[in-house]
Amino acid sequence: MEGKSIVMAEVIISVVLVWMGLAGIHFLWIDSARSAAITLGVIGAVFCAANSYKFLMTRPGHPISIVGSIIGVIAVIGLLVQVFDWKRFPILGNSNVTLVILGLGIVVKGVMGRFQGVLHPVAD
Repeated sequence: MEGKSIVMAEVIISVVLVWMGLAGIHFLWIDSARSAAITLGVIGAVFCAANSYKFLMTRPGHPISIVGSIIGVIAVIGLLVQVFDWKRFPILGNSNVTLVILGLGIVVKGVMGRFQGVLHPVAD
């Protein structure tokens, strides 16, 4: 049950932050797609640590681990591009696109993290 609740939280928070960022809704420090992308990037790092790192540590060469790592690298680059406001990156320089990519990446990695027990039981 613990994994399901984490994935549900990931989906809900990702959808809400993407919606708020794209709609321009002001709430606390979130007032644009850029601030929503930065917030979602930081929250995504926490979700990654809570959900999908176990599979990566036990099976680093597995295709799910490789795809998850690629998604994670893209997310970190997107976060850095938004934090430092680098406009030279053709896709990730647009905060709306970065926000959507981060939201989808978090949801996909959360779903992929749910397969860790099916493919390889993790000893706690």
